Amino acid sequence: VQHHPQQNPYPMHLLPWYCCDPQGLEAAYRSLEVPFTRDGLLFLHRDSNYEIGLTPLMLVWKDSNCSTYLSEVYKDIDPAVQVVCLQVTESGALLTHDEPQIVIAQAGAELAASFARNKKGLALFKIAGISIAYPEAMSEDDFQSPPQVAVSNIEFFATAAAKRTDADSLTKALFQQRLRVQPLSYEELLHNSALTSPT
Repeated sequence: VQHHPQQNPYPMHLLPWYCCDPQGLEAAYRSLEVPFTRDGLLFLHRDSNYEIGLTPLMLVWKDSNCSTYLSEVYKDIDPAVQVVCLQVTESGALLTHDEPQIVIAQAGAELAASFARNKKGLALFKIAGISIAYPEAMSEDDFQSPPQVAVSNIEFFATAAAKRTDADSLTKALFQQRLRVQPLSYEELLHNSALTSPT
């Protein structure tokens, strides 16, 4: 599966891995050479099992040094403007690709009918900001429930690409906003890896 590109245009490669301590982070970030285009660092919880789909036990972080595709930008739009891909329901709910899906905003059925969507019901929206909130006194059940999401100045932009099959996840939308407002730097990651590394 790693070879024969004519028979297999998308070969699979075993990814190198490192412990998330300062030495491992430095090796993955600065000196790692791979035979494909890198798109960030993938953090996995050491006790997690691989599973398909979204999980809080696996997170992607990237900056301009380790990713060619740092932020999503669209033609004729200022790169500072964030665009999210959401699923539009018949009732007008704008949903993420989480499990369970999270309602980002409620447009109403009449307005939603005017949104051009692809075959999967996906459309692109410009947003000025996004934030989440959890109850102040959280019970164990609250951790299983989606957070309250607030979006400011959401505006329909365009239909999603025909080949697109999934909306953005909430974590992706939050990461894309953080990139534009206050990105998490590599130096902060390195500092925290030193604090949490076993002694």
